[in-house]
Amino acid sequence: MSLLQAEDKFIPYLVASVGAGAVASLMLVPMERTRIKMVTSGEKTGPLGGIDQLIREEGLSSIFFGYTTMLTKQVPYTVTKQVSFELFATNLFALATSLSLASNEDTRLLTTVASAFFASILACTVSQPGDVILTKTFKENEKDSPLENAIAIYEDKGISGFYAGYSARLAHVACIVTSQLVVYDVLKQMLGLPATGA
Repeated sequence: MSLLQAEDKFIPYLVASVGAGAVASLMLVPMERTRIKMVTSGEKTGPLGGIDQLIREEGLSSIFFGYTTMLTKQVPYTVTKQVSFELFATNLFALATSLSLASNEDTRLLTTVASAFFASILACTVSQPGDVILTKTFKENEKDSPLENAIAIYEDKGISGFYAGYSARLAHVACIVTSQLVVYDVLKQMLGLPATGA
């Protein structure tokens, strides 16, 4: 079954990543809202207790407050992570092939690790402004208006305001994304599928 008849793989990768990011946002927003509320208020209710408390205090729809803003972080993050990993791996594998190194198992692993690492840096960089906007939205209980909150951040701190906390988040995201993508690709190969980009 194919919804898109595309010669270029980029469009299906892009569409699949946007869909995955949007669905992930539905699941992430209640947890993220609860986490930020717990951090800023000092409450120690735990994630499920925090969600329960939000529902009791503000109603069921309150757990989805911030969904629109979550999209500004999660969709760029997911799209960049997935698509850039595919593109980096494809191009690095093509380079290895042209140098007659593609059949070497160490080269395939190095291609996977490098592609995953570069993808993690891009994913963090592209999604950082959305992360700052999301944090402002939840921390200050602002209305769920990414544009209004972005304007407020820009007016307060300029472009650099969107990259507050970037280095700490980069270390976090680089470790997680690189390990996720490497494990994903190695397991794919162990299950008989080709390496990403091969």
